[in-house]
Amino acid sequence: CASAFAMYFAISFLKLKQQKPLYYYPFALFAFLGSCGIIFSLVLPYALALRFAVAAIAIGIPLCILIGALLLRNGFIPARFYLLAWTMLMGSSVFLLASKTGFMPVSWFTENMQQIGATLQAVLLALALADQIQQMHQEQLAAQDAELRHEREIRESQERANAQLERRVDER
Repeated sequence: CASAFAMYFAISFLKLKQQKPLYYYPFALFAFLGSCGIIFSLVLPYALALRFAVAAIAIGIPLCILIGALLLRNGFIPARFYLLAWTMLMGSSVFLLASKTGFMPVSWFTENMQQIGATLQAVLLALALADQIQQMHQEQLAAQDAELRHEREIRESQERANAQLERRVDER
């Protein structure tokens, strides 16, 4: 079930275990249930497995949006792409549902809205991952720069100590 992979992705991408352990547990539970849904789809009748999958998605997408909004409000910058991506998917699902229930006219746009939303979500999550990779690269460069400065300070301190020691030896 896609919801399982969405939950695992959220746990990893949003660093839920480190950022907000309280948020981690519902995601871990839904990831486990989604994994069970994968097994259920192999052994249960199709109609029952489909109901389970729909329920997982109906709970999972709003949960992803809620947690993304809470983390963004708490200042976790990567949540901005994440929240926008899930909002796109949810919005496209609403358009599709509205056309299927007669609230909107059926058109090419409404019939393909789910695929459009999923594509936008994939693009936004790819940008989010690229942003995280860039951030990690910047942190790595900053750490290397700090290490080089520290090594330079140690070397200069050793050179001063050696020079001072040589002066003392020369004085004797």
